[in-house]
Amino acid sequence: MMFSFSELADIVGDRTSRRVNEIQIRRFCIDSRKITSGDCFIAIKGEHFDANRFAEEALSKGASAAVLDNPETARKLREKKHNIILAENSTAALGKIASAWRDRINAKVIAVTGSAGKTTTREMLKTILSQYRKTSGAEKSFNNQIGLPISILNAEKDDEFLVLEAGTNAVGEIEKLSRIARPDIAIITCVLPAHIEGFGSLENIAREKASIIEGLKPNGMLICKSQKELIDALRGDAANIQFFSLNNPLVGRENDIESFEINYKGSKITISGTQFQIPLPGKGNLENFIAARLAAVRCGLSDEQIKKAAGKLKTEGGRLEIIHCRQSSVINDCYNSNPGSLANAAEVLAAQRQAVKIAVAGDMKELGESSEQLHIQAGRKLRDSGADKLFAFGDFAECMLEGFGADAGMAFEDYDALERSLLEELRGNEALLIKGSRSMRLERLIEPVISRIENINSYSKG
Repeated sequence: MMFSFSELADIVGDRTSRRVNEIQIRRFCIDSRKITSGDCFIAIKGEHFDANRFAEEALSKGASAAVLDNPETARKLREKKHNIILAENSTAALGKIASAWRDRINAKVIAVTGSAGKTTTREMLKTILSQYRKTSGAEKSFNNQIGLPISILNAEKDDEFLVLEAGTNAVGEIEKLSRIARPDIAIITCVLPAHIEGFGSLENIAREKASIIEGLKPNGMLICKSQKELIDALRGDAANIQFFSLNNPLVGRENDIESFEINYKGSKITISGTQFQIPLPGKGNLENFIAARLAAVRCGLSDEQIKKAAGKLKTEGGRLEIIHCRQSSVINDCYNSNPGSLANAAEVLAAQRQAVKIAVAGDMKELGESSEQLHIQAGRKLRDSGADKLFAFGDFAECMLEGFGADAGMAFEDYDALERSLLEELRGNEALLIKGSRSMRLERLIEPVISRIENINSYSKG
């Protein structure tokens, strides 16, 4: 059991609700299409939709209660004697309900934030912990003021660990999420100039990420990448902080990095005498593992247990996902892009065994006044990392091409022209990186590229 109707009304702060039936609510749902009997429907209002309009439909499908923030809709439904709770703001109400449930569950809560790697780190930690303990956590990118509370509400009372993710694109969001989750352990993977348009500077981004400490439980631990901006943002804080870094390891009982090696398909690292094999590509994933391991140790796991679980790690779709196809390797990194994650992807491309390396790079969004310069630098990074040819796509394609060198690249504003030219370029023996911000939808290239490679190799064997 989660809450009675009366408890829920008190949590949300509604003193006007009529207790038609003192029902017990075990599940919450924000999508009227997915309502099952007995659910409580929470009507979320967004930029392009107002779920208050679907409250009556949810109730007709079996919802036993509804939380609304439209007074007129609530009044009309109350005339039909439904269990209706009126909130000032339904999104805030969802957070209050999740916070109340967080108080009732037994799980140790770990919350992950950062400009890059937070979803991968979250999944690494979930995978490791779940091998030995009852663990739940966020699905997909449930990391905002709706997704994080839902992840908490999906936790069962006897879960031992709950792994959450906190994202932001506006000042103050991380602190709000942290105060809802009240983590026992918080992780900051890194800070990069992602969403810098909304924050103004890397220092402001670091302060936003560092605010996860505001909700940290007493005696909790913050695990944080050793970056100057983060160290400055956290200076003077009394919290228990464990810094980590791959290039400049802080030697200590739990973080004594003795050696590491990165190759085209994964990496290995020796920490405090134990060697871990990580079946994920790139320096970024190795740093993500270091953070996840520190959290797992804090949760009571031994390095031997972590070592055994590490072999089960896998990448999320669209995040440095390497697809081996005949003589080619296709790196699908289309989920998102910023200068730091692009640089990491460029290193993964460089590590591939194929002699010819091609990069397809779309715009990096929300970079503000720095957009042109950062795209020029991105093109330069791709060239310096060994890419032989660049197919740049988007409003800043010409900037990337300027950094890469116009003699070895092409710029496109039209997707169809990009796809056509790329497929004509392929010979079936290349390493190909496809990278761009989510809105560029470069995952559209994956299927035609794979099909083209398959056809080339089939034809050459005929």
